[in-house]
Amino acid sequence: MAVTVIGTVAFDDVKTPFGEIKDGLGGTASHFSMSASFFTDVNMIAVVGDDFPDEHMFRDRYHTDGLQVMQGKKTFRWWGTRVMT
Repeated sequence: MAVTVIGTVAFDDVKTPFGEIKDGLGGTASHFSMSASFFTDVNMIAVVGDDFPDEHMFRDRYHTDGLQVMQGKKTFRWWGTRVMT
């Protein structure tokens, strides 16, 4: 039995005192799909902009037929900073 996930696919920028990542794969649909793919077939439904790189799609892990690429739009972006006090 397959599972279908509807959610976000995003770029994550995270900065901590230990390092920094820019344009990392983020979003709830991405993380759920990768995790669930170890147990069953996954169908992802999400939207990204035309700036989203193909290597982030992981088509070998889950089905991306429901991933819509919006031409002329940018992918959702999340950022976070951790400051040590």
